[in-house]
Amino acid sequence: MTEQQLIQFKKTTYLPNGLSVAETERRMNERIADLYVELWERGLTPKYRDARCKSDKEIIRANVDGSEDLLLFNSNDKTYTLLRQLSPEGQGRLTALTEHIRRPVANV
Repeated sequence: MTEQQLIQFKKTTYLPNGLSVAETERRMNERIADLYVELWERGLTPKYRDARCKSDKEIIRANVDGSEDLLLFNSNDKTYTLLRQLSPEGQGRLTALTEHIRRPVANV
C-alpha cells in the first residue's frame, strides 16, 4: 500500500464509534500532546520510545526546554542513566508542544 493509499484508507474507513480512522488518529494525537503538556506543567518529563532507541532499555526524555536526551533504564533499581543528548534546547521533536505550557500561577 502506498502512502497515498494509506491516507485514503484512513479517511474512508470508519470505526464502530462512527469516526474515521484518520479522525480517531488525529484525536488520539491531540490527547497525547495534551498529556505531555500536563506532565511538563506538573514538573515531570514525558518519556517515550522511537526508532532512535536501539535497545529495549533505551528511552527518550522530552525536556520542557525542547531538548531531548537518550536514557538507559535500569529495571532492577528503576533508575535512568543519561547516555547522551539527542537534541539541543528548542530542537527536539516535541518542541512545538512546549509553547502550550501554562505555567502555574502562584497563590497570592
